[in-house]
Amino acid sequence: MKQPMIALALAAALAAPAAFAADHGHGNHHQSRPLQIDHPWSRPTPPGTPMGVGYMVITNHSEQAITLVGAETPRAGHVSIHETSMHEGVMRMQPVDGGLVIPAGETVELKPHSYHLMLEKLPEP
Repeated sequence: MKQPMIALALAAALAAPAAFAADHGHGNHHQSRPLQIDHPWSRPTPPGTPMGVGYMVITNHSEQAITLVGAETPRAGHVSIHETSMHEGVMRMQPVDGGLVIPAGETVELKPHSYHLMLEKLPEP
């Protein structure tokens, strides 16, 4: 079965207070809202730093895997999905080719030293 590909709009998630984080999703609850976003957060960046990172918890309430292929926020000029990994004792960050699969009925956490969103072209801290 072919997986749906979703470009996640993070405008509300990264701009909203944490108290409203559980209200973000793609569609409505469970069957009409298969994707639920919880706990979006980002570390503050120093002035003049053009890049930052975004984290969150994504739950797939549907019966099929969903592939996250993109994201956007008004706080960054470009957002990409990255993964941090260790290779021969060196920590590396690289884009996730083909998108991040959120398996059916499962939760994937974007967190430090794992999957995360690279927030690029930040106009301000």
